[in-house]
Amino acid sequence: MFAYVAEENVLKKIEVKSPSLKDDEVRIDVYYSGVNRPDLLQKEGLYLPPKGVTPILGLEVAGIVKEVGQNCSKFSEGDHVCALLSGGGYAGEVAVFEDHVLPIPKNLSLYEASGILEVFATVWLNLIHYGQLKFGESCFIHAGGSGIAMAAIQVAKWVGADIVTATRSERKAEIALQYGADTVLDYRFDDLVKWTEKEYPDGFDVILDILGGEYFAKNLEMLGFGGRHLSIAFLTGAVASVKIPVLMQKSLHLMGSLLRPRTWEEKARLLGEVHTNLWPAFSAKEIKVEIDKLFPFEQLEDAFAYMKASEHCGKIILDHGKND
Repeated sequence: MFAYVAEENVLKKIEVKSPSLKDDEVRIDVYYSGVNRPDLLQKEGLYLPPKGVTPILGLEVAGIVKEVGQNCSKFSEGDHVCALLSGGGYAGEVAVFEDHVLPIPKNLSLYEASGILEVFATVWLNLIHYGQLKFGESCFIHAGGSGIAMAAIQVAKWVGADIVTATRSERKAEIALQYGADTVLDYRFDDLVKWTEKEYPDGFDVILDILGGEYFAKNLEMLGFGGRHLSIAFLTGAVASVKIPVLMQKSLHLMGSLLRPRTWEEKARLLGEVHTNLWPAFSAKEIKVEIDKLFPFEQLEDAFAYMKASEHCGKIILDHGKND
């Protein structure tokens, strides 16, 4: 089978053997792979895989179970599933710990399910575990057109929070409103701090930030007393200048996280919570996956270029051409 690796910022399509199967793993015939920014960063040499993880790119897939290990009991050959990976998703098959695999939600296709786990697990980890977002609270979500934001807006709405986001695109703003944002600001024209002082004088309870850089200090100004700041990426810069008295006066909580390097047990618990809480909402079409564009598996380079240009609104998916 073929798979994608990256060396010195160059994608390479290589032929590899099917991965060996352990007793607690299932083998999945991959039909679709989700494209995520960590894949692009790994290709550029900016995000190395954890020790012991395959160099093959790809963090989430959807497909059909081809084989199960002798200690597995949740799935059988032929089941339609999606899976969260530490790597290996840009290949024809993957072998995955059974507890990192979930059934496809009712009423969803393999295509739709291939874009669920990376973003929704990340959002659940941050908004619910770390951010402790609650009904009636306010939440500011940066980069309103991103796949993360589309998921975060819906999870925040599911909680019952008041949601504000921002983008530079009118198209993305319209979609963010459709998915549940109460207000969408425009980075080009709106002063986020001044707007917050006027419209949310007590500040936001939670801010989910993928931008970093100059926005980090602005976020702290926008948070209210006891506010929680969640850093999950730094697309505009990895270094920020912070006024320490602001942290102290507001009793702010600054948190950051990565999903990929977490332990097997942590990911299993997290996916269990996502399954229990969000799968019914997916099945009822109360929560959806916004898929912007589908690329053939052979056009991964084009998919990365599209992601890097930030033209997408929602998820980018690779189609392995297996006609589900």
